[in-house]
Amino acid sequence: MRIGLAFARISVAAAALLAISPLSAAAAEHNVPNGIALSHYEGRVDAAREMNLTVVLKMHNSAEFDKVLDDLYDPASSRYHQ
Repeated sequence: MRIGLAFARISVAAAALLAISPLSAAAAEHNVPNGIALSHYEGRVDAAREMNLTVVLKMHNSAEFDKVLDDLYDPASSRYHQ
């Protein structure tokens, strides 16, 4: 039930973002996760209703991120537990 509600919120949010996006439908098609692409527009939502969104950005420097993360747990590192 909770997953269904979360998916419904995401569906509405994605539809709203696509509706106001300056991107063409063809361009947006390649930037939307499969789960969202399968969703459908369910109409307008009351403006007073709270909406929670999660935004995921692609990580561009995963090697540096892994190094920093390793340093956080390495007692010999100056970054240990910082």
